[in-house]
Amino acid sequence: GLFQRAIMQSGNALCPWAMGEDHLSHAKRLATDLGCSNVEDLQFMIEFLQSIPLSDLIIKTAEHMVLLGMFPNVFAPRVDGDYLPEAPEILLRKGHFKGVDIIAGVNSHEGATIAGG
Repeated sequence: GLFQRAIMQSGNALCPWAMGEDHLSHAKRLATDLGCSNVEDLQFMIEFLQSIPLSDLIIKTAEHMVLLGMFPNVFAPRVDGDYLPEAPEILLRKGHFKGVDIIAGVNSHEGATIAGG
């Protein structure tokens, strides 16, 4: 397999904030607020978002988190049917995971983005 071991941080797939929803509408709103002129053309929007400075993306994302609250977490994974075929809790219940050695922990600045740090 591709992975034999893992280093994990910041919770796990069962945390309430671990999975995102409605990514497309949030991406369109973010792109619009950053000045994208055509959010209906997804390729255009993607190229626009890839072209803006990272600092602008971080600032606007933080503003959205203040307006919308921490949730929805628009950069969280989502069930897409391919890479992640079902919700993590369903996959765990079915035993569809690879058992690997892990190290898990937290960081000194855990949650700094949410706290405005």
